[in-house]
Amino acid sequence: MEIPFAPRAIGIGVGWGTHPDTANALFSLLQQYPDTPFVLDADALNILAQHPEKVTLLPKNAILTPHPQRVRTTYFGKWDDDLHKLAKAKRFCKRAQSTPPYQRSSHNDYQWRALLGEQHR
Repeated sequence: MEIPFAPRAIGIGVGWGTHPDTANALFSLLQQYPDTPFVLDADALNILAQHPEKVTLLPKNAILTPHPQRVRTTYFGKWDDDLHKLAKAKRFCKRAQSTPPYQRSSHNDYQWRALLGEQHR
């Protein structure tokens, strides 16, 4: 899949579905635009959940926007407490070289809590 211009960012996911052809289009885009910022949501995350080996295709600082329940069931599994959940989130984002939503200039706990769907305290 080619985009007929040089994108400054690419957002993928909502309404895409998870058909194998769609998954291949996602993987193709990730490979063709390795230096372009990506925002992945909904079906794009479902596709990655179905193909965890493809997480390595994510460009550095890709922004993943999973629903909190998706975080539990697909990416991190069960956790014992909030600190354990936070540690799992940080490990996943480091491995995937991804950026949690709402990140600004640092990785403080409030920003990580935003990723996990928690209220700021």
